[in-house]
Amino acid sequence: MSETSGTGASAPRIHRNDYSELEVPALGAWHPSLTVSVVIPVTHDLDRLDGVLAMLADQTYPGHLMDVVIVAADGETLKAPDHAPVRTRVVHHDENGPDGADAVHTGVRHAHGGVILRLDPRLSIDAEYVEAHMRWHHLADYLVVVGSVNPAEDAAKPTWTSPLVEETRNLRDAGDRAYSAAIGPALSWSLDFYGDQGGFDRGRSLIGDTEFSHRLAQAGAVFVADPEARGWQAAAETTSADVERERRIEPFLRNRLPMRRDWRDGTRRQWLIPFIEVIVEVNGGSYENVAATIVGALAGKVDDLIVTIVAPWHQLDGHSPDPDDPYTDLRLLREAFRSDSRVRFEEVTPPVPEGCPFRVTCPPGAVLTPDSLPRLVERIETDGLGILYLAFQRGTELLIARLERTAAVARAHRLRQAAEDPEDVVSELHGVYWIDGSEWALTVPGRAAKPGVPAAQAELNRWKKEAARLKAEVAQWKTEAQIPFRQRLVRGARRRAGKVRIIRKLAGKDV
Repeated sequence: MSETSGTGASAPRIHRNDYSELEVPALGAWHPSLTVSVVIPVTHDLDRLDGVLAMLADQTYPGHLMDVVIVAADGETLKAPDHAPVRTRVVHHDENGPDGADAVHTGVRHAHGGVILRLDPRLSIDAEYVEAHMRWHHLADYLVVVGSVNPAEDAAKPTWTSPLVEETRNLRDAGDRAYSAAIGPALSWSLDFYGDQGGFDRGRSLIGDTEFSHRLAQAGAVFVADPEARGWQAAAETTSADVERERRIEPFLRNRLPMRRDWRDGTRRQWLIPFIEVIVEVNGGSYENVAATIVGALAGKVDDLIVTIVAPWHQLDGHSPDPDDPYTDLRLLREAFRSDSRVRFEEVTPPVPEGCPFRVTCPPGAVLTPDSLPRLVERIETDGLGILYLAFQRGTELLIARLERTAAVARAHRLRQAAEDPEDVVSELHGVYWIDGSEWALTVPGRAAKPGVPAAQAELNRWKKEAARLKAEVAQWKTEAQIPFRQRLVRGARRRAGKVRIIRKLAGKDV
């Protein structure tokens, strides 16, 4: 395999996260060519560093294709021991301590390899560990490889940082959840892929791997869990410090992981990274039609979204509109929505917000019904689709809305040939489907449900039904209370006798 094999348009095309069709070579039965940099941030585990360096020096992966970057705290006197791999360097890091996202990023900046393999000094590895990771990266440059991390006392059984791995055939069936397994000290990615996505969030060391893996997923990454990339780590009991760490990182993760619906659904809040972006391109549409489309999106059951209005806003000046102003409707739109923090004004359709998993494009005059977005997302996720089109007839005009999965479109752009339509790649890998949007998803201005509080309304309706049920029960109790006690006993005995006769008859016995 060459240094450029499995890159860009020449890379194999993988459906969702099912990498089953990749023909990965057996360990020891192939000829590697890609370079790799092993990045090791160290702090208080200096006594264990010598051990992991000795293991790296004993790897089956060729030494001339591997370099090791040790990231130490600024001012820490640290020198690579003689038994370390030949191409081992120590670099220093002075931001927020050396043990988080900042430290990994520092190591990556000093790396020479085409692949980055992150390693923890507390992790012991077998001689084929690096090779097991690297054989996958020779096949495709958009893979994230997850190694197993086994308890030291149970070295024979591969275990993982996430139970999702075993539940989904080593992530093949994990779909959009696969990113959540890419955490901990046993990960590797392409250097270019890392750089294209901006690397770790250096300001949030404690959530670096989780947040970055989510971003890679939205960029089209495929996550591979390899049980032959075997590492061992002493099992540690959960401490109060671990609990405190979870408490400290959860708000940051909630803001950055929109796919964690269990964290967001029902909160009716805005978040740093939205779940859905709705694009409304004005294209000369009237104020009434465009505004109705925007309000329909904002008033629905999905609060976790932003709306981007695309129009030539630069044409507007500070003057009030007059009867001859050709941009009167644009002025009205800007004034109507300028104070809504979920609405953005753009001259051209921008890239999907970083980390946002879904985008809807809705034409002016097509109004999303209150429950359309959750139902559409459910459809696209259940069927594993990449794009879902909605056709909507308004009079003699056919309007087309579109829901797209960010990860599917990003992967298509990465893999397409020069003259190939990315949508054809989406169709091949995920599927493109059309539905009749007029059935339940879209309506016309004036027929849409009044903006309100859907969750509160649903709760109110539930309580109304519950109140009606209780009222009926109370009425029944009052009726029964008026029947003499002896008569009620007779009635109850007859009911029980009837049940016995039915049971005996079903059992084939004489009644």
